[in-house]
Amino acid sequence: MDDKIVAIYTIVSDFLMAIHYYEDPQRQMSDAEVMATAISPILRVTIQNQKGESNA
Repeated sequence: MDDKIVAIYTIVSDFLMAIHYYEDPQRQMSDAEVMATAISPILRVTIQNQKGESNA
């Protein structure tokens, strides 16, 4: 799963750079990191549901 999280971060980061997204210089965490953190659990649950596993 760690490889998938890194891949998600890379894709989001590249996308934000491609659209010339501006981040606040006072930020503590990049917007790509926040988005990857939000997307990762969704990906995990989706994969589990496709395999028929429990969410617990």
